[in-house]
Amino acid sequence: MNLSESYKIPFVTTEFSSIEQLVIENPIHFESLLNILSYVAKLRRLSLNNVDNMIPITKLDNPILLNHLTHLFINLNGVNFNAFEILTKRYFCSIQVLHITIENGDEFINANRQEQFILSSMPFLRIFDIYINGLSYQSYASRCQEFNWSFWLERQWFFANSFLSETPSYDFLFNKSV
Repeated sequence: MNLSESYKIPFVTTEFSSIEQLVIENPIHFESLLNILSYVAKLRRLSLNNVDNMIPITKLDNPILLNHLTHLFINLNGVNFNAFEILTKRYFCSIQVLHITIENGDEFINANRQEQFILSSMPFLRIFDIYINGLSYQSYASRCQEFNWSFWLERQWFFANSFLSETPSYDFLFNKSV
């Protein structure tokens, strides 16, 4: 099923599915995603290959309680950090494992902002993996130095990052020891 603008899925408040794992491979607009999520209150794992076209935050008037959602794998296309932060606070605050893939996501590796984001939005987070494609080496090197290592050490988090030289791509992994 192609979940593009031409196909609108209604928001539901009374019918729920028992689905616990959901993978959406096709590009999906944010409004359609929220409508789908309204059906799966018991969702534990969600994988989204291509989320784009974030609607203005003021239109997020139907909060969905996804209290069981623990794993989120998301590929963001043209989504800025502000929109992702609000999305997470409203819909994904119970996640324990977060894998983000993003194109040109310089703003996603702002150390101070990441710390505040984790503290305010994801109290149960154990694994935080960000893969950024299209980031310059200069930006990568300077941003890594900004991270306050005591923040991660106090929480007993392991931090690893890698620069993939064949393309300007970077993988940042924060893993809380159990």
